[in-house]
Amino acid sequence: MYFAYIDESGNKDINNKQNKLYVLTAIIIHEKYWDWIHQESKNLKRKIWDLVRDKGLQIDPPDDFELHMKEISRKEGYYHTIGDDDKKLRNIWRELYSFISRLFIKIVSIVVHKEHFSDQNFVDVGKWAFKLLIERLNRYVMDYHPEKEQYIMIVMDSVDPKFDEQKRREIENFIKYGTGQGWEEFPEQVIEIPFIVDSKIHSGVQLADLVAYLVRRYAMKHFSLSPDAFFNDYCDDLIALIEDKFYRHDKYTLKGYGMMIFPRNIPLDEQFWKVFYGYK
Repeated sequence: MYFAYIDESGNKDINNKQNKLYVLTAIIIHEKYWDWIHQESKNLKRKIWDLVRDKGLQIDPPDDFELHMKEISRKEGYYHTIGDDDKKLRNIWRELYSFISRLFIKIVSIVVHKEHFSDQNFVDVGKWAFKLLIERLNRYVMDYHPEKEQYIMIVMDSVDPKFDEQKRREIENFIKYGTGQGWEEFPEQVIEIPFIVDSKIHSGVQLADLVAYLVRRYAMKHFSLSPDAFFNDYCDDLIALIEDKFYRHDKYTLKGYGMMIFPRNIPLDEQFWKVFYGYK
């Protein structure tokens, strides 16, 4: 069995004009690697904690210490100690994504450009992205296990009881009635009931957050949505560390599989794709 740890970056609100990209990302882990990745992630948290903890705080990271890229990059919460030390910040970024580069995982990311929907009054951005992600998770399992003897379970951060129940119903309806997207797939390899967790104690969701944030910032750069952002100078090198972790159909085809840009007809700088094929 596989686990797909899911997290998002950006805002789902179609009317939020300042936040034009929404990214939904899954990190796929086979059960045989789950415990190893969990233990290694705990070691990573200790290493990052050592870099940022105040001298008066405990040696071991507290239970509410998360690897959360928005907090890290904004130097908020426990990360406020980074201060003006940009070298330390860059070292933390590299430490995090170098760690991901060594894991036995695959990544699927859905990038939704909200400005490019023709009818913005009837678009549920979150549901669209979730459908597209579920399709690709199902296709991943079918690609590697055509005998259909393997399944994948969705693991996601709890938001509130109403939202959690909504996601359960959506997965159930996708399996029963199909996703209704271009592939019109019935994701039969996806387990019907997702595992809703607290991200503070599940490292897989935190890793998905790290990737979702990086993909969104990388896409923002190549859509010219934030040309002066400090992170722009480093996101190409960071995404290059993990580019081979993105799911490729037939071991080569990335577009529409491990990386999905939606809507599909959006003009996008070709440089965006080059790093995924080993050259810049």
